[in-house]
Amino acid sequence: MTENGQQPQKIHITEQPVAVVRERVPMDALTSFFGRAFGAVMAAVQMQGASPAGPPFALYHGTPGETVDVEAGFPVAGDFHSTGEVASSTLPDTDAFEAIHTTPWAPPTMPFGRALKPMAPPLPRPCGSTTSRIRNSSRIQPPGRPGWSGRSPEAGTMRVRQGWGPLYLVAGASSILFVFLLITALVLDFMAPPPVHGGTATLKFIALNKAGYVAEQILWILPNILPVLVFTALFVALVGHGKSLPLIALVFGALPWALLLAVPVSSRGSLTLVYLSDRYAAAATDEERSTYATAAEAIIAENNTPAIAGVLSALGILLMGLAMLSAGGAALPRHLGWLGCATGSVGVASEILRYAAPDVYWGYGVLLWVWFIATGIALIRLSRAAALPPPPDPIRDLGP
Repeated sequence: MTENGQQPQKIHITEQPVAVVRERVPMDALTSFFGRAFGAVMAAVQMQGASPAGPPFALYHGTPGETVDVEAGFPVAGDFHSTGEVASSTLPDTDAFEAIHTTPWAPPTMPFGRALKPMAPPLPRPCGSTTSRIRNSSRIQPPGRPGWSGRSPEAGTMRVRQGWGPLYLVAGASSILFVFLLITALVLDFMAPPPVHGGTATLKFIALNKAGYVAEQILWILPNILPVLVFTALFVALVGHGKSLPLIALVFGALPWALLLAVPVSSRGSLTLVYLSDRYAAAATDEERSTYATAAEAIIAENNTPAIAGVLSALGILLMGLAMLSAGGAALPRHLGWLGCATGSVGVASEILRYAAPDVYWGYGVLLWVWFIATGIALIRLSRAAALPPPPDPIRDLGP
């Protein structure tokens, strides 16, 4: 009998695709398992653009003893593939027990207003499997507090997602915008490529193409703040699945981009050269012009010197990819982790050999853009999962 004084009702469920987490769980740990499993399934389903197609359920395999082999999850609509601990499966055509629970509130995104409330297995049959289907009564009130306070350690792995939706959304859009701005700068560079050698030639070029040159330099330098936001969002998404590696990746990945904002140079020029070009044009003597040309040569030499910041930023991407893989796809898709590992590895080698093998560096540049776009898409999808309200506190376990 449930806390509503109603007996579980036997119903029939037709075969349907589901997303589940399956474990062998101690009977006294079912409540925390359900909270963790339903949260993980919901996040993984929405991450892949699918959606729940029915109320949560629990499927018990075999006869419960001190532990029980149980899978918990949701029917799904849309294309869903296994990721991390969340597996794609099929709920068989079977009889089930449906119990009604009165709950403080239900997530508004849940179909039929059904809340995530665990129910322990009914009295076991001698063999086979038992299915429990879970739904709530119509008495629903808004949540009284945010967060996952007072939850079990297992459920706490989802805490990082709650309330971070705006950060994920802004960071995801910034990641895609970053690539768009760099492509725009590259187009300007192709239209009027600035000299990369010779102070006099560079200053004369800037005088003739000042507006385009300034726009290109701004597009190379100013967007460097956007990767800082992206790496910060990735750290927040992954910190619930391991703290040290995401933090190290954040430092190595974000700090080089932030430092580039303090240095007014890009690999294709510098805003400082605009000032020198104006002074060169206004100079009255060859001696003055030679002074400004010499100063320009020093800045050009700095542009053509490989910077350790490029190696560190690529290393940050590599480490962030490893952090994603170590999370098992629970926060971000595993393919993004593998892409990060590949991009970072190629990037470290390309930055070291930048001027010895420029063709390899161009390949890294394209791969870097692909990584930022894929990361942006993943963060935008994650923002939808983070917008979900926190699940209710667990109710008492209705054991056999």
